[in-house]
Amino acid sequence: VSSFFRSFEGPDTGAPDPDDFESWATWSGSSFAAPVVAAALAREMQCTGVTAQTAVDAVIDAPGLARLPDLGTIVNLA
Repeated sequence: VSSFFRSFEGPDTGAPDPDDFESWATWSGSSFAAPVVAAALAREMQCTGVTAQTAVDAVIDAPGLARLPDLGTIVNLA
């Protein structure tokens, strides 16, 4: 779940209109996930002074992190 345009109306494709949003949207996929993962990696690097690879090892590849089959690691920003 992420913020979205305050009001968005794409091309009219009939009713119900699948791209008529008001403030929030729920999607999965790399377009939503990439900024979250990049931020988590940048924070890990900034806060701990590690390299990008070490940040990946800690944020994405560490054993014990929750993973969803066919979707990947759950990156928790908490």
